[in-house]
Amino acid sequence: SGYTSRSGEFVFRFAEGAKKLRITASAQGASDTRELEIDEVAVYRLAITLNLPEKEKN
Repeated sequence: SGYTSRSGEFVFRFAEGAKKLRITASAQGASDTRELEIDEVAVYRLAITLNLPEKEKN
């Protein structure tokens, strides 16, 4: 399961035994995926940067 913490970070909690997690972020037609190898119970940090299309100026 996943949700947002008080500071706005996404927090995921999984049952023990999960070895590989795939996280996908998408917004405004752009998306990117990262995979995490999980070795033990710990805090894992991951950053995903999306290249969003520039808005047209009128």
